[in-house]
Amino acid sequence: MKIESIYINNFRLLKDFKIDLEKSLSLVLGKNNTGKTSLLTCLDKFINNSDKKKIVAEDFNLDYKKEIEELIFSTNELDEEDFNKAIHGIKLRLVISYDEGENTCNISDLMMDLDPNHNKIILGYEYYLNYDEYKEFRKEYKSFILAENQKVKEYEEKEKDKPEEERKKYIPKTFDYFFKLNAEKFFKYRWKSINYNYEHSIIDESNFNDLEQSKIKSNLSNIINFKYISAKRSVTNKENEKTLSTQTSDIYERSEKNDEDEKKIDEFKSVIEDTDEILGNVYEALFSDITKK
Repeated sequence: MKIESIYINNFRLLKDFKIDLEKSLSLVLGKNNTGKTSLLTCLDKFINNSDKKKIVAEDFNLDYKKEIEELIFSTNELDEEDFNKAIHGIKLRLVISYDEGENTCNISDLMMDLDPNHNKIILGYEYYLNYDEYKEFRKEYKSFILAENQKVKEYEEKEKDKPEEERKKYIPKTFDYFFKLNAEKFFKYRWKSINYNYEHSIIDESNFNDLEQSKIKSNLSNIINFKYISAKRSVTNKENEKTLSTQTSDIYERSEKNDEDEKKIDEFKSVIEDTDEILGNVYEALFSDITKK
């Protein structure tokens, strides 16, 4: 039994990615920022799904995130049929083949048919947005924009009596800010067994069994096990590097459990997020020449 191919959509640098694996050893070579780490991290986060390895807003492909923003910000709400025509989430597909005579007891529940000439199963992992969550996303984002606009007005009113050179302006939060805080609320995990179209040698996305509510999900480790050893080097994109705001998440949790003054906690969160936003703009301006190159 072996993994023949890996398909990934919308994960970090991998917008629409496919790789075919060799029988015994496959080497993935490339320059920095070509997607090598993205490939390994996607496999790790889906296959070894745990609270410590959750998909976060930063894992979304940047082009795909812009597509989500356009979808949510658009004045026209899609009906369910049109919504379902597009890819709404991060996807991983593993094409697994097996030979005649192999023990298939671990994958029997994943087989889409019993034709002896068919020897492939497709494992599908998704972090997806369904239609109901899409509508709720639009609704809450609209309320978020209205609230930010109201803050701008309130700030202007508060500062109007000051000399113009001393007036401070409220910078309204962006879609990226809202998405970062709420992606986990609207996007959900899903596991699938998907049909393989042998006639055309393609994955038939329209024909699948949803494994989300079955016992199979907890038994996937009997089918595939993934581990990787990180290289040790002084300059690297470490998974444990965090922004100023996420570093304080533990403080939030402890405070919320012990401090009754929720208003002060909310103010604390807001200040930290504002600082992240300000530093992000500073970095963008400071390194603009480098990033263009």
